[in-house]
Amino acid sequence: MTNCTITSDEINYLIYRYLVESGFKHTSFMFQHETHILQNSNIKTENVKPGALIHYLQKGLLYTEVEYHANEDGTEKHCIAPFSLLTPHHCKTEEDDDDKDNNDTDYSINTSLNNKLSNNKRNRKERKSDIKRERKSDKRIKKDNDESTKDSLNESEDIEVDIENSNNEQETNLISQKDIVNFVGNDTSVYVCSWNPVEPLLATGSKGTASIWTVPESPNDPIKPPIILDHKQDNKEVPDVTSIEWNPSGTLLATGAYDGLARIWNKSGQLVHVLKKHTLPIFSLKWNFDGNLFLTASVDKTVVIWDSRMGEFRQQYSFHSGIYLNNIHRPVMDVDWKDNTTFASCSTDKQILVCQLGSLKPLKRFIGHEDEVNIIKWDPESSLLASCSDDRTACVWSLDQDDPICTLKEHKKEIYTIKWCPNSTKTKILATASFDCTIKLWDVMNNICLYTLRDHNEAVYSVSFSPNGLYLASGSFDQHLNVWSVETGTLMKTYIGESGIFETSYNKKGDKIAVCFANCEH
Repeated sequence: MTNCTITSDEINYLIYRYLVESGFKHTSFMFQHETHILQNSNIKTENVKPGALIHYLQKGLLYTEVEYHANEDGTEKHCIAPFSLLTPHHCKTEEDDDDKDNNDTDYSINTSLNNKLSNNKRNRKERKSDIKRERKSDKRIKKDNDESTKDSLNESEDIEVDIENSNNEQETNLISQKDIVNFVGNDTSVYVCSWNPVEPLLATGSKGTASIWTVPESPNDPIKPPIILDHKQDNKEVPDVTSIEWNPSGTLLATGAYDGLARIWNKSGQLVHVLKKHTLPIFSLKWNFDGNLFLTASVDKTVVIWDSRMGEFRQQYSFHSGIYLNNIHRPVMDVDWKDNTTFASCSTDKQILVCQLGSLKPLKRFIGHEDEVNIIKWDPESSLLASCSDDRTACVWSLDQDDPICTLKEHKKEIYTIKWCPNSTKTKILATASFDCTIKLWDVMNNICLYTLRDHNEAVYSVSFSPNGLYLASGSFDQHLNVWSVETGTLMKTYIGESGIFETSYNKKGDKIAVCFANCEH
């Protein structure tokens, strides 16, 4: 038998990967900061598959179950008691059930036994199904990279045709492989992407690098090698690229990274400015409407406004630094512009602030969420601000009042992201995506849930509306990209990738969708 040694560093790295893949950005940062796991040269990470921690836990649990239910002669003990990772196991056989209920009527005996047998079979079936999915996933991940899915791009004309088919035939159509363009990058997960608003260029960010891809007109056209934007500084560790966005004119690309630096590149891949003011990782980055300023939000609890032309900071805001708990940093999670000089920020301190360039204090402070605020978005008219939180709610705020104008409460788990529907003429529609595997479309002015979109079976990390507001794309860690009808809530198109999805994004024309996958593919 081979000698199997498991180190604490290996366990720490699997936990770190689980936190990253589950979307716990600040928790994963603090964990790796304290364990120094990314600085450990003995840890080989290139072959670690997505979902590795759950995979090994499932195998360990299966082995433990087999060990519990093996008799001394090697035969299997037919136990009908449920087996759990967290509770002690006490075997129970069908004979035990018969003895216990011997004084009941035949009807009650049969009913009770049948229910337990049914539940036991269902539990076993679910466990086998989980193991089967893991094995299939392992086989898929071992495929050659050229056969894997990177950025999923589909023509809107095909979607429109299939919408008619779906409405008439009540069936969902898979996006054909012929409509897919695969961009093969490096060997790390792709976290973020941004479409150039003017040219057919797509920027993607991953560990240590960003790439600029030229998107072919047709999936059959050859793919040019990407322009690589190297983020390594001196002899320091290569940082993850956490945020990326083109300016409105499509001439400059801004990136934010785990090293706390913001960088500005031109579309040819030349580094224009390196901007240093933050002391900890950058989580969010946004250009204003004119493209002369952009915002960065950091784990260091501050927001910075940068002048993109001069490569200098204009103002640093530290209004989220007041609440501090157990010596843990309270990161600013997201920022969004209201206009060219006014913006909102949200934090794990449960607060939302509206600030303005030149002002030394916030214009407005919204307090109402009971847990960390993850994302904020101004509506297309910049009159209402939406927010979502780990408290399982989304709120819509107006500068005219302190309390939210509505609180959306129907999700069962944390709400990870939100998006406003563009070009909505009848009402203001907000999409919320949650760890409860659902997306909800809301009529916010009437505080009504229009549709609950239920096809995903794992956490939904990203949603993106088409520019005309007719369709919604959603990406989940169940490997599925789904395209929905906003008008009817119907699932129109599905693409099944090779791993979990971090981000989905429609281009400006609405004829393509970019998808970032966790298995180093996009």
